[in-house]
Amino acid sequence: MKFLFRFLTIFSILFLSTSLDVQATHIIGGNISYTCTGNNNYIVEITLYRDCSNPNNAGFLIDADLDVFNANTLASYQSFTEAHDGESDVDLTSDDPCVELPTDLCIKKVTHSFVINLPPSLDGYILNYQVCCYASSIQNIVDPTSFGLNISATIPAVGGSNPTCFSSPVFNQDPLLTLCLYDELDEDFGASLPNPDPTLTLVHSLYTPDQSGTPAPPFTPLQWATGYDALTPVEATPSITLDPNTGQLTGTITELGYFMFGIQVHVVNDDGDTIAHVVRPFRYLVSDCNINRSIADLAVPTICGSLDVNFANNSYGADSYQWNFDDPSSTTNTTTDESPSHTFTDFGTYNIQLITSAGNDLSCSDTSYLEILLENGVESSISVNNDYQCLSANSFNFQATPDRPDVTFEWDFGINANPPTSTAKNPNGVVYNIEGVHTVTLRTIYNECITQETMNIEVFDGLLSEFTGPTEGCAPFKAIFEPTVDDPKYTYTWTIAGETFVSKNGEYTFRDPGSYDVQLYVYDENGCESTYLVEDYIQVYKVPGTGFEISQMHISQGEHITITNTVEEDYQIVFTMPEIEKVTENNKSFVYTFHDEGVFDVIQTVTNGPCVTELTKQIHVGPPRVTPPNVFSPNNDQLNDFFYIDPYYNTNIEVHIYDRWGKEMFTSDHYELCNPESGEFCWDGRDKNGDECVSGVYMYSVALPNGFTANGVVSLFR
Repeated sequence: MKFLFRFLTIFSILFLSTSLDVQATHIIGGNISYTCTGNNNYIVEITLYRDCSNPNNAGFLIDADLDVFNANTLASYQSFTEAHDGESDVDLTSDDPCVELPTDLCIKKVTHSFVINLPPSLDGYILNYQVCCYASSIQNIVDPTSFGLNISATIPAVGGSNPTCFSSPVFNQDPLLTLCLYDELDEDFGASLPNPDPTLTLVHSLYTPDQSGTPAPPFTPLQWATGYDALTPVEATPSITLDPNTGQLTGTITELGYFMFGIQVHVVNDDGDTIAHVVRPFRYLVSDCNINRSIADLAVPTICGSLDVNFANNSYGADSYQWNFDDPSSTTNTTTDESPSHTFTDFGTYNIQLITSAGNDLSCSDTSYLEILLENGVESSISVNNDYQCLSANSFNFQATPDRPDVTFEWDFGINANPPTSTAKNPNGVVYNIEGVHTVTLRTIYNECITQETMNIEVFDGLLSEFTGPTEGCAPFKAIFEPTVDDPKYTYTWTIAGETFVSKNGEYTFRDPGSYDVQLYVYDENGCESTYLVEDYIQVYKVPGTGFEISQMHISQGEHITITNTVEEDYQIVFTMPEIEKVTENNKSFVYTFHDEGVFDVIQTVTNGPCVTELTKQIHVGPPRVTPPNVFSPNNDQLNDFFYIDPYYNTNIEVHIYDRWGKEMFTSDHYELCNPESGEFCWDGRDKNGDECVSGVYMYSVALPNGFTANGVVSLFR
């Protein structure tokens, strides 16, 4: 379904100025060609196209300026001005009754012909024409209203193998008036040499057109809008493609609008050098021509072993559909659903047909075909003798299912395996040379249908087990060490303190203090083995001894004792007296005074590492005692002038003094107030009348509130 719209010539008269300052937004394309007539004379033709679909669009400019430049130095050579020879109208025709063209399409063209003489040049010439500006509706270039048409052609340099009188390629036909949305294009965008030359080849390509506004080469290219470029000037599936040899344009355009295309043709000699080229930039209109196109496809790929197929309808321009699944045994072989699903009656190859139409016009229907293959696959599973083996002794034996003679297998064990691949059903003795997790892949092939399964196996570094257990103890100490991996296939051999024995748990009694190594050797039924040794793993300490001495075990309130440590080793030693909340860390001796009566524990705690021993002794603190003097001399010599009794923290001390006949000389209920310096509250050797007592022996009686009494005699000397 290809459409060729040609421009037929109808002359009219509409002339405007050729200045670039004039905004000619109606211009949509053009090209330059030339013919060599001999003696360095050329007929140069500038062909221009404008959009006349809007009656308000301006007509062509009357004059066109042709600028000539040196092709090597790019210096300006000369400018020429010529008027065009009249407009040509476009007559819309289409030989396809299923195409509906827009009714307001209109394009006109003019040709400016120049007869010029160009002296032979070793550099060649560039012919150029510019006019501003494009319409804002062009959607694949940036800021189209700021720039306009810029077309060029080159004339070869003289000399060498270049032709002496060369005429440029001429495009085979005018640009198409419109391109139809979703049409499968196959159109002639190419050019030909008016004088064929077997030494010259034309190469066609898409290019980025130059923009107007640059007075001399090099010219500035147009900027493409985002998503477009020279090779992708419009969205299309399949993409727009230009055959370099023929200039045939193919592809299916999938978006509406106005789009700039650039076509260039290079003339290449036998040496591969370009001697000349021509260009044609043109703004194409993509129209909705109501084309109906049938495209049958799969919604998702077919699955081996499944007869259920989901179809996708990628058609466009249609509103009715007729599917035929090529499955005559099925009662649902045909359907009018837009995107159907079908369950086929058997495996095999089917040629699916989709007929689409628009409205009731069946003459414009379209048909597409889709061939599918339904295969009956076979699911496989993988099993292995042991999926966790050590590096030093690994050997994997794999098995695949099913067990059928018409199934082939392809194993991939990975690059670190020996062998890395296999086609055996049950490959044995696969060995890995590095530790880690390895993926095993099995491809099962049946009736050209392939299914795939994977599994992971692990090769570890060989350490089968470590161990845990106590790290210190007190001799004799019974320790139990346990492996970190409890596997009935393992054999555990322990070496502790130089002794070796086989047991799952390492049970050992350490009788002597010291540091000891612990080693575990493990062996499994597959030949894997490992040794885990920790030097000085456990420290066994000596149980410390105790010992201390107390100066007195029975004392009175207010008296002190001396506690002396007799442990010679440098252990941590703490003395505790819990009744008085006293703690002393001392490895030697210390003194303590008791101010309260009672029985007091003295606890010695000796620590060596985790080993702790204790020794407890008791101190008995009885009632306080007082000791009256047995002599004193009240002669005012400041020495022993008073009968003084140390109260030892006692209060309410009762004292009575008698002469030897039993007469009371002195009495007091608070003798603790006696001051030995001043004599206040003390017996100073006088009787109750204040008279001095004669020298001699006197009797005393001392009583404490707690019941303690002391009776004796004291000698008084004057």
